[in-house]
Amino acid sequence: MDSEEPQLSSENREFAVNKTEAKKIKCEVCFKVFNQKVHLRRHMRIHTGERPYKCQECGREFTESGALRRHFRIHSGEKPYKCEICGYGFIHSAGLKTHLRKHTGSKPYKCQTCGNAFTQPGSLKIHNRKHTGDKPYKCEVCGLLFYHSSNLRQHFRMHSGIKSCECEICMKKFYDNGSLKMHKRVHTGEKPYKCEVCGQLFSQMGNMRRHTRQHNLNISNNRHEAVDVPVETLQ
Repeated sequence: MDSEEPQLSSENREFAVNKTEAKKIKCEVCFKVFNQKVHLRRHMRIHTGERPYKCQECGREFTESGALRRHFRIHSGEKPYKCEICGYGFIHSAGLKTHLRKHTGSKPYKCQTCGNAFTQPGSLKIHNRKHTGDKPYKCEVCGLLFYHSSNLRQHFRMHSGIKSCECEICMKKFYDNGSLKMHKRVHTGEKPYKCEVCGQLFSQMGNMRRHTRQHNLNISNNRHEAVDVPVETLQ
């Protein structure tokens, strides 16, 4: 005996037809498919450039009301996403998700060239520029190129003469936070860089690298001395 297919009511049949048709809503520009017309309308703003939602504080415009709400937290200082481990707050849930990887040690974004891993895709993208040589940020004053926009901003302070980072201990000023952080080790005595050959500690990575090169030079010289043994000593 053949099994009978379940009969749909007229209301359910209409719902099924509408649901099927809804899946066929397609963008005529890029052919991306949506299941609701409202999603298509929102998507079309990418192609038209329409940004109907404007921030009353800074004038920045957005394609979605949700994006405007999230942006406004920059002005209001609201950080609704809190880390339960350290209490640090974030404007976006994505920021909290990335931050949590610092606690867990998770680094899901891996460089295919050298194997170095990162907590977020943006960091991997910037890192890859070191392999490709891509330096998209150019100083308009001297033409120097940089991997990252923050490096360009720090560099530009040298041209402007602005030293906005001040040591709270000795009041010495620096162009960027990196230089200030390095300087503070003079006061704290911190030496985070260790020579893998002899164990000597350094406050700056550059000093450690120069020191390590001296080890390599000594090793190279010792090899040459071992090779250049007088023939008579071997007899």
